[in-house]
Amino acid sequence: NIIKIAVQVYNDAIRGVFFPSWLKTALAILLKEGDMISLRNWQPISLIKCDAKLFTKIITSRLRYVIGQLIAPFQTGFM
Repeated sequence: NIIKIAVQVYNDAIRGVFFPSWLKTALAILLKEGDMISLRNWQPISLIKCDAKLFTKIITSRLRYVIGQLIAPFQTGFM
């Protein structure tokens, strides 16, 4: 069952055991607008595996409940 496998993988990740592919990202740069020569007109994005992204979303949603008590709200912009 795919759900049982996913639960096992995520439980392992919580204990610090990650798939090697989760530790890799691909960096892509996209032209926002304007002159291609200016670095200001490029937007870098990192591409990660879907299962790793789902795991980070789960962890982030759990952290939101307590993070407000630990750090200032302006420090949580990417959560």
